[in-house]
Amino acid sequence: MAAINDPSSTPKPSRLFLVSMPRTASNLLVKMLNLPNQHQLHTNSSSGYFFTPAYRHVTEAGVIGKPLSEWPEDAKAKIQQTYQDCLDDMEECSLRAKEGKKIMFTKEHAFWFVNPAAVWNEPEHADAFKLRFPGGASQQTFSSKNKTVLSDEYLRTWQTAFLIRHPALVFPSFYRAMNKIDEIEPTQFSSSQGNLKNNMTLQWTRLLFDHCLEHSDESNRPVVIDALEVIHRPETVLKFCALTGLDPGVVQSTWEDAKLKPASACQENHLQHHSTSRFRQVMGSTFTQSKGVIKDKTPTSIDMKEEVEKWKGEFGEEKANEIEKAVWAAMPDYEYLRGWAIQG
Repeated sequence: MAAINDPSSTPKPSRLFLVSMPRTASNLLVKMLNLPNQHQLHTNSSSGYFFTPAYRHVTEAGVIGKPLSEWPEDAKAKIQQTYQDCLDDMEECSLRAKEGKKIMFTKEHAFWFVNPAAVWNEPEHADAFKLRFPGGASQQTFSSKNKTVLSDEYLRTWQTAFLIRHPALVFPSFYRAMNKIDEIEPTQFSSSQGNLKNNMTLQWTRLLFDHCLEHSDESNRPVVIDALEVIHRPETVLKFCALTGLDPGVVQSTWEDAKLKPASACQENHLQHHSTSRFRQVMGSTFTQSKGVIKDKTPTSIDMKEEVEKWKGEFGEEKANEIEKAVWAAMPDYEYLRGWAIQG
């Protein structure tokens, strides 16, 4: 495992794809990386999110908890086109990065670009969500562990990095945030069982990591970083920079303005802005109110019995038990991925 995290053996990439999950402190990591002063980096004005509109369409259409065979045809067509539009926007931004001789950066949550057919194991519907990309081969490959809408060939054009965090911190925080979003936008789909089930798991992250590991070479091997290390051992972020071609000299742990403003950025299209503005307000609320790294948000040790009692008091016994079950189910994947993580 050590060879993967040896900066001296890893050439600088031209495209960096950070795979995270909601509530894994990805906004914090991006702020510590100090995108406005990463002058060799290019992304969009959302600090790398491109597939949020697709996720929001699936959620708001009320189909996130349904097999594809039950999706209305008009909803299926609209969602498929939204996925394609998201990829087209990302590739257009990547072209701008290439023209400027910069590193292209994107940050996506793992489930948000999973092929919907994979969620319900419906391979007969998978082709509709296999996206096309400019310059791609007419025949695209999707290996067994690649459950995304992006082909093997496309994924190989990126260096991937994976941000993880203990499920006992991630899952209750995600449930809390989804309830808040439903208060602002009362669709009740954000806190639906399908949305919670597919985001409160590490299976998509692990599958994609294993796929990228198996299909990588010295130039694009995946990197794993744990939010625990990011928060309590900031030197880990310096190592992350060395492994991904970013500038460690501009990394920061305190700041005056928590807004994310990349120095070199493609503008959001209307779809991205309309679909995500209030969503981001909720998902980034803790971060935007901060002036630096808040260590007590990520304890170095977790007592599950104590946590479950807290969840029961906040969410009720039934939901607390569901969260606990999801946490224990995710722990083998978390421990596995943590075994590959950069050590502080």
